[in-house]
Amino acid sequence: MDSIQVQLQALLEDGLEQSLYSGAAAGIVVRGERHIAYAGTHAQDDLTPVREDTVFDLASVSKTFTAAVITRLAAQGRVNLDEPVATVLPVGKGPGAEWITLRMLLTHVSGLPAESFIWRDFSTPPGERMRALLATPLQSAPDEVYRYSCVGYIAAGAVAERVTGRTLPLLLDELVTQPLNLTSVRYGPVDPARAAATEAQPWAGTGMLQGEVHDELNRYLGGCVGNAGLFGSAEDVLTFAESFTDDRIFESQARTWMTSNGLRPHHGSAFGQALGPALNDADFLGDVEAFGHVGFTGTMWLADPTRRLAAVLLTNNVHPHRDHADLTAFRQRFSNWAASRAGAI
Repeated sequence: MDSIQVQLQALLEDGLEQSLYSGAAAGIVVRGERHIAYAGTHAQDDLTPVREDTVFDLASVSKTFTAAVITRLAAQGRVNLDEPVATVLPVGKGPGAEWITLRMLLTHVSGLPAESFIWRDFSTPPGERMRALLATPLQSAPDEVYRYSCVGYIAAGAVAERVTGRTLPLLLDELVTQPLNLTSVRYGPVDPARAAATEAQPWAGTGMLQGEVHDELNRYLGGCVGNAGLFGSAEDVLTFAESFTDDRIFESQARTWMTSNGLRPHHGSAFGQALGPALNDADFLGDVEAFGHVGFTGTMWLADPTRRLAAVLLTNNVHPHRDHADLTAFRQRFSNWAASRAGAI
């Protein structure tokens, strides 16, 4: 049988042959044995090869970093997950909005909608945009139904900033990136020469994005909010995923919050949702019992502490445009392969 390194490289090369992306980087850690592979180029018209210092737009994988910040703050007694956030920052409009908590925001049961299209209104001054976003009407009562919400994670990050008096980038640096020495993980914009390209967004007034955040709402709000916006290398995102399998940074309570299902049957989800990661979500984990997260740009990570397994797949699947190829089956294949290397399936 081929080595793990050879198999990983072959998997990425196969994705290239299927035209799923112009470039990709992936890694796996199994019981302390670490492997990273790279394939392709930064863009179709930028033939810089993907390598160890290439950074990808992590998209919603950023939510797990936001959750890591907030759960660590909560474990240290600096924020309260179950106190209504309205006591420090009103979030949402409608019946029950005054009862929304950080726990609800981080498990996607706050009642807020999945997304907001306020980014289409460029007449709103930058200083008023977050206030407008936080006034988004609820789509359902709090704690009633599971609805994946970018709006909720932006609100959660804003609450953390208000309570601590520190910006989200500073909190991320203090609580996650410095302790783990994640030198590449940062909010954009980043050096385009080091970044894999995503897509042009003429509907939002941009050309090809390379080193600038892909998410329209995040970019509209300044690029440093809790739903997306982070860039990072495969090496560093793998280290982050691996940190769920050891005692490097997470307090015991924080790790429990981020790896345990916080939903109940009435929420109506087909999979589990911790504070940040999704649990046993077949859409990207396939047959694997693990937790992790995906990003719209073509990114994901997973972890299984019982088998000391962590894996990451970073691609620019939205390049040259978001509709050119479906990555679902490839993500499932990657997850199943990673789990098989750990003897999980």
